[in-house]
Amino acid sequence: MLGRFKNVMAMAYLYGAPAHLVVLADSGITKVEDLAGKRVAVGPAGSGAAASAQRYFTGIGMWDKIRVEYIGYSQAAAAMGDKLLDAMWVFAGFPNSSVIQAAASNKISILSLNEAGDNSQFFQENPYYAKVVIPAGTYSGVDYDVQTFQDSTIWVAGKHVKDDIVEASLKEIFSDDGLAFMVSITSTAKSMSVEDGLMGIVTPLHKGAISFWTAKGKTFTDAQTGK
Repeated sequence: MLGRFKNVMAMAYLYGAPAHLVVLADSGITKVEDLAGKRVAVGPAGSGAAASAQRYFTGIGMWDKIRVEYIGYSQAAAAMGDKLLDAMWVFAGFPNSSVIQAAASNKISILSLNEAGDNSQFFQENPYYAKVVIPAGTYSGVDYDVQTFQDSTIWVAGKHVKDDIVEASLKEIFSDDGLAFMVSITSTAKSMSVEDGLMGIVTPLHKGAISFWTAKGKTFTDAQTGK
């Protein structure tokens, strides 16, 4: 899929949706491999969450070993509370309301995912996923950092858009006032910053974006420059 849309150019990373793999704390499940033969809710059929779960579990050789349940987050959280599921997969920003719901009825654990990914070709085959940490204390009872990965929401523009328009748009949004306004609209925007403006981008940047980020002192990967 990378490079399929030749005229869509990246401008900036905005925010991410980290993977949460939630289990009951007393289940005895402490690592991803323990889910073999277990019931795992991955989101509704056809959803982005289900697609990411299939991509991850296939990448680590587990997709055919788990019992997949295609149900939504809230329904999965309720089923976890009734101990009808062994795990639920949530692919969303944190803190997530369904994970909070699951933690309200039972003590939960959230599995770290990166070790299994590192031991396979998952990250090499899916370079658009960026490693991230869900900090300790984000969810009740989860008093440790969770090592996971996220999908990235990327701001893009058509290749035909003039360079100065793209550059001016980035200057507006990534100014102090612009970022403050974005946070006033949605708390998800708290993760937007100049520092992380190129995180997770593995496709070519628009020329106007290259001008903007160069002025901010950024360097670029070959993928970001289209080489």
